[in-house]
Amino acid sequence: CSLAGRAYPLGNIPEDLVPLVKNQVFEFLIRLHSTEAPVDEEVYPYVRTLLHFDTREFLNVLALTFEDFKNDKQAVEYQQRIVDILLKVMVENSDFTPSQVGCLFTFLARQLAKPNNTLFVNRTLFDQVLEFLCSPDDDSRHSERQQVLLELLQAGGIVQFEESRLIQMAEKAEFYQICEFMYEREHCYDKIIDCYLRDPLRKEEVFGYIHNILSIPGYSTEEKRSVWQKAMKHVEELLSVSPSKAADLISVHFSDQIEQIIQNLQDQCLLFQFLKCLLDPREGINQDLLQLSPSVTEQFIELLCQYEPDQVLETLQFLEVYRLEETIQVVEKYQLHEASSYLLEKKGDIHGAFLVMLEWLQSKLLTLTHEDEKSTEVPSLKNIEDTLGKTIALCQRNSHNLNQQQREALWFPLLEAMMSPQRSSNSAVLWLYSDFLKNLTMQVLNNMAAFIALPLILQRILQVSC
Repeated sequence: CSLAGRAYPLGNIPEDLVPLVKNQVFEFLIRLHSTEAPVDEEVYPYVRTLLHFDTREFLNVLALTFEDFKNDKQAVEYQQRIVDILLKVMVENSDFTPSQVGCLFTFLARQLAKPNNTLFVNRTLFDQVLEFLCSPDDDSRHSERQQVLLELLQAGGIVQFEESRLIQMAEKAEFYQICEFMYEREHCYDKIIDCYLRDPLRKEEVFGYIHNILSIPGYSTEEKRSVWQKAMKHVEELLSVSPSKAADLISVHFSDQIEQIIQNLQDQCLLFQFLKCLLDPREGINQDLLQLSPSVTEQFIELLCQYEPDQVLETLQFLEVYRLEETIQVVEKYQLHEASSYLLEKKGDIHGAFLVMLEWLQSKLLTLTHEDEKSTEVPSLKNIEDTLGKTIALCQRNSHNLNQQQREALWFPLLEAMMSPQRSSNSAVLWLYSDFLKNLTMQVLNNMAAFIALPLILQRILQVSC
């Protein structure tokens, strides 16, 4: 307030005292030493104290003061004097942080950028502060240093630097936001993709950047093409950053290259994640944008068999573009019985679907009764009951559309499969699992009674018992 000719906190200083007050305040600020200063006191203690207390706010006050002094010749002289002192105090001392030094040079850049500027600052000092902020030998305060330099450039300080050297130093210091700022000025939009991918804090922002360049008007055809080509070159890296975001970007802007991208991907795990994001409707990709051949879907199913076998059946139920015969071969290769049965049933081979489930159930029953000596893992009773339930459901779904002979070909082998363990010679097995096996057999009998005449069922039971 005093420097601007106003009283603090309110009102104005009498006009005849304004020059005197300004002079006194400036003289106080720029004193070389304080009154009765100790021998070891550093020069300009008052400016130093205010800078240490709150650098940004002190410089803001000076900036506001400079605005009020446009037509005051003495004040202009004071401005140059205090700027020289600020530089001496901050640049020649190591007890100020990069942020504080950056504040000073941002303040200076703003003053120098004004059309009526009268200040002089040696350009070499800007080179020194660039060296200071980009020092590759000091990893501390990396984000702070970069942000300070970015503010300095945005404030108009860029005119103080040789641009090619600035980019070189920013790259060396891994100041990727600075590189982006410079590449943006030069319309080198493709190089900005590298800035995002190399910056651990901003990697995922690369997808929004690429999308904006390729979809927002205002960029030339050549600029869009260079970004498109750079993105294609870095597809694998984009997928490793975020498979879902990469798949979304590819489906929108690279849809006609998807199959080529799939062929070129060497990392099978990455390929699986990519195909899952593309083909699983729950991932939110607009399937209408994709025109994929059945072989791509089958490739995804095979990878799913390897990485997430428990998800194969559910995935098959909502996938549409695949060939049945080829897909059946894939799931049979990985011995996914339930998925195989589902596909055989979908094909119309009900008996084949049933046999797959029956064999799966029988193998579990053999293991339970310790008659399958090769197996090392005994299935849980719940597991066996679930498998039987799925087999019964298969028979029920299809019995309505089968003739008597075809129904018997389903239900009677299932009944025999459940009765067989109860004739085991292993008395310990019978003692442990007798009630469990009887209950499962009753489930079969109760369900088959709706499709097979009771006398026929009794006749078959007698035949099996004998």
